[in-house]
This record gives sequence, structure tokens and C-alpha cells, in this order.
Amino acid sequence: MLLTLSPRGRLLLVASLRDDTIACWEVESGAELWRVPDDSYSFSLTAVCLPEGRMLVASGGEDGVCRWDALTGEALPGHLCPGTNVWSVASGTVPDGRSILVAAGQDQVDRWDVVTGEPVGAPLRGHGISVKSIDVIALPDGSTMIASGGEDAAIRRWDAVSGAPLGTPLDDHEGQVSELASAALPDGRILLAGADSDGVIRGWDAITGEPIGHPTPTGSSVHDLIAITAAEGRPCLLAAGEDKVIRRIDPLTGGLIGDPIPGLAVAAAYDLDGTAMIAISTYSGDVTVRPLR
Repeated sequence: MLLTLSPRGRLLLVASLRDDTIACWEVESGAELWRVPDDSYSFSLTAVCLPEGRMLVASGGEDGVCRWDALTGEALPGHLCPGTNVWSVASGTVPDGRSILVAAGQDQVDRWDVVTGEPVGAPLRGHGISVKSIDVIALPDGSTMIASGGEDAAIRRWDAVSGAPLGTPLDDHEGQVSELASAALPDGRILLAGADSDGVIRGWDAITGEPIGHPTPTGSSVHDLIAITAAEGRPCLLAAGEDKVIRRIDPLTGGLIGDPIPGLAVAAAYDLDGTAMIAISTYSGDVTVRPLR
């Protein structure tokens, strides 16, 4: 499930459905904008705004990566990594203005120009085993970082353009790193958070690798991890677990915020006025979108 703000200022909800389709709705009106076959049998969705005001959605799944126009559902030519499991996709912008698409694959990280589908450099290898999670992070110095988490229980950091490793692996997790999320903190640091297969969430300074806060054991395997800034600049992690609840976590302390929220999955985005919005799906398939409190 993906919640994103379109270039026209509309909140869009994109979801992979049980009937093997991917659909997009306008949140305010509830109108379905498009529905297409889920040709990748997706595990993960991402959206990226292009300089000319266009937005694309990409999915990664059992059969590689597919891309669509976010407003029309028109497919872009070129099925990336067909026949390959892609466990997670993320997107971002590199310093020269190009938008890139990054995928966590069976034993490597792949990068493409999000529009043309042309590879950006060689695959990134280092985990030596399946890569399960991916994130693209804009750094304060104008550079762009890729973070990847794998079955080797490590998080690795890379320069998004050159592919050079950044720092040493973050290897405090005991289980495979299944989810990654990042956000700017009020003090200027960039939070990089990871959730592992044991349900433990840990945070680091994305640049220095120094720990932030304390580990948070959730007691349940986490399949969605979102980092977002709530009201009054409060950083928050949202973790959806296999126990069908969503936990709100203070990343600066590792403590829980309020009571768990019933729900299967969670997504988040900022509305046009800067309000942090969250989408929560239920077992029945309903989705509620509301401000993050």
C-alpha cells in the first residue's frame, strides 16, 4: 500500500489487491483513477515525482519491476528484472537531477533511471545473500545514499551514483532486516531505522552509523515501517506487524507512543498543507486515511 501526494496536490492511494490488480484512488473523492494487472505480483510499491510535473509508480515483486504513470495507469515500456524476485523498491533523486529506481533483489541491489529503465551503474553486491529491504535517502550535503538490508542481518550504505560503500555495515540486528525507513530529525541528523524478522526495531544516524535511541522489541514480525514527522515536528515510526496492529514509536527514545492501532498495513504521506496523513488497512480490505495524531 502506498500513500503519496501528486504533483497536482492530490493525495493518492495505491494498493496491490487480492485479485492480482493494482489500483489507484484519489483520497478526497474516493474515486478510482485506474486499475491495471499486477504483472509483477508485487511485494512493494514506490512513487517518484519527475521534474516536469509527472509522477510514476513502480512495483517490485515475484516477477521483477513494473512502472506506470501515477495519474493515468499507463504502463511504461520495459519490464525490469523479469523472472527475478524483487523484495523491495524505492526511488529518489540524485544530485544531477535524475530520478532513480532502486530494487532489493536476490543477492544484489539494482539501480535504474526511473523513466528510461536504463541501468545506473553496476549492481551493488555485498550482502552475499538475499536483499530484503531498500531505501533512498537525500543527505544534507546534496548527495544521495542507498541503504539496503538483507538476510545477513546487516544494513549496508552506498553512494547512489558511484555505488561506493559508505561507512561500515550496521550489523546490530540478529534477524534478517526486513524493513527500512528514514527521516530528517529536528536536530539535523538523518534517522535510518531498520526492523528485523524478530520484530526488533533499531535506529542509527544514517551518516555516522551511531545508534539513535534504544532498540524497540515489538514482539511481532514487522512488514511495514514508516518514518514520518508528526505535529509540532515530532518524529515518529509506524510499524505494522503480523499481530495485526500498528505501533507508533518515538525513534529518539525507542519508546511506544500511545496505544497500538488495529490494522494490517500502514502507509503515510504529507498533505498539501504539510499535515502528516496515514492510511490504515483492515482485515476486511477497507482503508482509512486520516491525520497522524
